[in-house]
Amino acid sequence: MLRRYHVFRAYRLIQELDRLLNRVTGGTYPETLSARWAKQRAGCSLCHFFCVLLEVVDPGHCERSKAYYEAIRQGLEEAKNSVQETVKEAIDKVKDNE
Repeated sequence: MLRRYHVFRAYRLIQELDRLLNRVTGGTYPETLSARWAKQRAGCSLCHFFCVLLEVVDPGHCERSKAYYEAIRQGLEEAKNSVQETVKEAIDKVKDNE
């Protein structure tokens, strides 16, 4: 009998393989293939085809995936800017103490 742990591990393995395949084919980590297909859907007939196939199994998957990774990217940019500001403030304090 499969336990929740095994199901979770299998899901994570599939997700990481998806990310690896995306990276090998020119995508960016940690994005999945479906997020990349959703971004390129308008100009890529193959991407559109795969998203349509995926929609049969999980309606809205490509768009949800795209929105998820855009939110992550935006959060990372905000965190990066915050760290840069903190470092600048620390450097200014050190300079003031000299």
